[in-house]
Amino acid sequence: MKTLHLVLKRKWWDMIESGEKTDEYRDITSLYCSRLLVKGDWIYLKQTYIGYDVDEIMRVVKKYAGKSQLRWQHYDAVCFHRGYTNVTMLYEFKGTSIGYGNPDWGAPTDKEVFIIKLGKRI
Repeated sequence: MKTLHLVLKRKWWDMIESGEKTDEYRDITSLYCSRLLVKGDWIYLKQTYIGYDVDEIMRVVKKYAGKSQLRWQHYDAVCFHRGYTNVTMLYEFKGTSIGYGNPDWGAPTDKEVFIIKLGKRI
């Protein structure tokens, strides 16, 4: 089973554990692009846009992610870690998109983010 591991602060952990929060948000950064896009696509993107600033690369990711130009990485599950501890919980991975998330669930109001959709707790 292919699993995406993410660290959460206590507040977001509690909301996901209770079932109140069904999405997790991550900034569109090189780190999360490398984890959420297919590896070959991310390498191509970095090589093609080398010399461009990060904002330009992120514009390309927003435009093409999920289409044939940039494909999403497939995961079976998301394993959340409460802080940097061994306390974990596992959820079905239901896909990734880019957009504006729910500010009550920790998404910024002024920029788009990766939205990781969660299914049932495993």
